[in-house]
Amino acid sequence: MDFIHVEFKGFLRNLAKVSRKKVKVRDYIMLKDLCRLLCEELGEEFERALLDTELQDPRVNSLILVNGQEVSVLKGLETSIKAGDTVTFIPVSHGG
Repeated sequence: MDFIHVEFKGFLRNLAKVSRKKVKVRDYIMLKDLCRLLCEELGEEFERALLDTELQDPRVNSLILVNGQEVSVLKGLETSIKAGDTVTFIPVSHGG
């Protein structure tokens, strides 16, 4: 068993109370499952900041990179993440 490295930027770092976190995986985990796991571990306030309340999708509120590549050029929430990979969550601002 090995680890995925997760990085939090901006106010997500404050909500997570860490800038980096290791997540144990056997072989791989889908991005959508990693997001669900992080929300369970880091609490309701983090979940509200990460996930869009209507869509339950983190891509609305955050830029998500896997090994430096934005997930929209990969397989989105179906992106497979394996041990040794780095996932970075960068919050985006919405104006209106």
